[in-house]
Amino acid sequence: MPASTARLVLENRALRWSSPSLFNDPFDVPRELSFGISSAEIAEALAKRFTSLIEHPPEDTSDLEPKLRLIVDTVKRSNSPDLRSQMIAEFKKTSETNPPTGASMEALREQRKGVGSLF
Repeated sequence: MPASTARLVLENRALRWSSPSLFNDPFDVPRELSFGISSAEIAEALAKRFTSLIEHPPEDTSDLEPKLRLIVDTVKRSNSPDLRSQMIAEFKKTSETNPPTGASMEALREQRKGVGSLF
């Protein structure tokens, strides 16, 4: 990438990738994503991370996503154990009533399977 793009990547802490369907070599990228993790494992890791951030909020929250930063900063300002417990309980309740389906992971797999057929 050019230096100007590299600077933006470093400033914004964000990378972009081209869609594999735009590549000119169907063998550049595997057609099947298999990271060996399930949507339930991702949800479990997310719950642990969220709980950790609520129970032990970091001093600097600037690297968190804006919505998560708002939640963590609110918990920090209140310094209320009851609020922390309530937030964790609500998150767990939401996770239980809306379990991950894996549909988005499966949709991505299906999209990637079709990449080789474009060439």
